[in-house]
Amino acid sequence: MLIVEDNCDVADVFKNYLELFDVEVAIESNYQAVLTRAQGGSFDAYIVDIAIHNPGSFALAQQLREMEFSRNSKILATTSCTEAHLEAALQAGFDALFIKPN
Repeated sequence: MLIVEDNCDVADVFKNYLELFDVEVAIESNYQAVLTRAQGGSFDAYIVDIAIHNPGSFALAQQLREMEFSRNSKILATTSCTEAHLEAALQAGFDALFIKPN
């Protein structure tokens, strides 16, 4: 699983929790680094902070859906905002949206 999060504390919380269940986890905070790593095809799922920029999480989800190696991966969005992002996230290619505490 690849966690895409620019807040290192939040990324570490996700990583530590998932590792309790023996999930292999990697972390990236850079859009281009995510695309580069996705080309290796080793991720079954992505947890993406919806607020990442340059060019943004929706564009990232769309690109991951277009790539051969990540086309069938689960892409989960996280946000500290409201569920108002849900429809846009699903249209961008995310499979689900999770609201994280502020």
